[in-house]
Amino acid sequence: MLYNSKITDPEAEDREKSVYHSDVFAMIGTLFLFCFWPSFNAGVAAGDSRLRAVVNTYISIASSVLLTYIFSSLFHKGKKFDMVHIQNATLAGGVGMCE
Repeated sequence: MLYNSKITDPEAEDREKSVYHSDVFAMIGTLFLFCFWPSFNAGVAAGDSRLRAVVNTYISIASSVLLTYIFSSLFHKGKKFDMVHIQNATLAGGVGMCE
């Protein structure tokens, strides 16, 4: 029998929803990521290059989060931003500077 993705089980939907304490721990992890990712990016650099790597990484993360905050609130239901979008944008902004 083939799985029909259009048929949803209400109990399965309830299990997939996030819970408050899980969201709080994810946000704490995102804050640590925001604070310490620039030093990770600048780990192999020396002198002026290290400072530029840290500053550029902070700018990248901050601009990624700011734009995601704006677009998330524009396109999300009820004009509210989704915290998961912000968490993913923090990771994406830091990883974008790794290259």
